[in-house]
This record gives sequence, C-alpha cells and structure tokens, in this order.
Amino acid sequence: MQGTSAPAARGSAIAVRLIPVLLSIAFALLCATSLTRKSATYDEYLVGIGTRLSAPEAIFHPPLSSVVHSLPFLLWWEIPEAIWDEPHGQVRGQQIVALRSDDWMLNAARLSLLPMGIGLGWVVFAWARRLYGSWGGILAMTLYSFDPGVIAHARLITPDLTLSLFSVLTAWRLWRLAAEPGARNRLLAGLCAGGMLLSKYTALLLLPILLVTDVTAQHVESVTPAFRAPSVNFRYCSGVKRTVAR
Repeated sequence: MQGTSAPAARGSAIAVRLIPVLLSIAFALLCATSLTRKSATYDEYLVGIGTRLSAPEAIFHPPLSSVVHSLPFLLWWEIPEAIWDEPHGQVRGQQIVALRSDDWMLNAARLSLLPMGIGLGWVVFAWARRLYGSWGGILAMTLYSFDPGVIAHARLITPDLTLSLFSVLTAWRLWRLAAEPGARNRLLAGLCAGGMLLSKYTALLLLPILLVTDVTAQHVESVTPAFRAPSVNFRYCSGVKRTVAR
C-alpha cells in the first residue's frame, strides 16, 4: 500500500504545480490570439497616451495602465511630434494606430497589459488555495482562465484589468495582514493599495468599503459563530482599520 501511495502522492504534487502553469499559458494564448482579430474599441483611442502625460486626455485615468501599455512606444517606436499637435484625442489615436498598416501599434499596446490579467489569475489561485487547498485553487483559476468577460477585457487598452488586479491584491494582502500582523504585510498591503489608486479613480470607492467591511465583520463575528470560520470571516478581508490605527 505504501509503495503505491507514494507515486500517487508524487503525481498529485506534480499535477498541482503543473496545472496552474498550463492554465496561465492557456489564458495568455486565448487573449493573445484573439486580440489580433479585435477591432479598436472607443476607449482605446488613448493608445500611447502614457508617453505624453501632459496631454489633456491623460487626466481621464491615473497613469499606471497608460504608462504600462505605452511601453512599446517608450522603448521601440517613437510617436512623431506632429501627431500630438492634433487637438482631438480620437483622431490622434487613429493616427497613432495608422503608423503601421498591420495594426501592430495597437496590438503591441494591448499585449503590454496582458500580464495584468495573467497576474490576476495567479492571485485568484493563491488566495483560493490558502482557503480551500490546492485543488480549490486550481478550480478557481480554471473558472477565471476561461471566463469570457475576463478574456474580453484582458486584451484591451483599458484600466479595468489593472484595477481588478490591484483591488484583489489589496484585499488579499489586507486579509493576510489581519491574520499575520507585521511590517512585511503592512508594506505589501500599502504597495498594493497604491497600485490600486494609481489604476482608476473609482478605486477611491473601495477604501470606505474595506473599512466598513472590517467594522461590520467584527460586530457580526461576536454574534454569529459561523463568521468565525476562516473561509467566510469577513474580518480577515480587511486590516484597514488596524493599519490606520498603527
């Protein structure tokens, strides 16, 4: 019995390590192969805006996603100065995309933001694994990797997936901070919250939500024993009040 159980345990351990990698690759391929067939959306006229943060349209969103998707223009292709003289942002975006006839300008910017979607999948896996075990993490990552809505937004030049990544990261790190207070977790939670606020202005709405969640959970926990279970303990989802008090 022990002789047969050892190889099975090793096989299961290999599968637990390999399957998330394969899921991440599948997600990346689905996004990368489909973005080349997707025409530009209205919001994507801001392509390359991260190279000119003084432009009027640069204030529409915080700069993080704009700078990330503009990396190809910062590193390889320089946008001609004459294009920035165009006063209408939509026309300017069309001119930038038209710098090459094969849509590579648009697709390169889209690919630059793809790591945000990939990273969010790994955060989903890590958090679910801690709550429900390795196979629970794999199930959560599978649902994420093949979700049509996630795939649709992960391939666009918009701040939505960047906000989603740092919002979930912030909640996860605050959850870890509540369970394991310490300088390292406080630093990581602060960095993630900073990334969240640099992603989209609507991230400001999440700060009071996290605080209210923490306060509410502390009262509910004292009344309802079910809320003491780690998997449903809302108090662990936010260490904001504790962090601010320190």
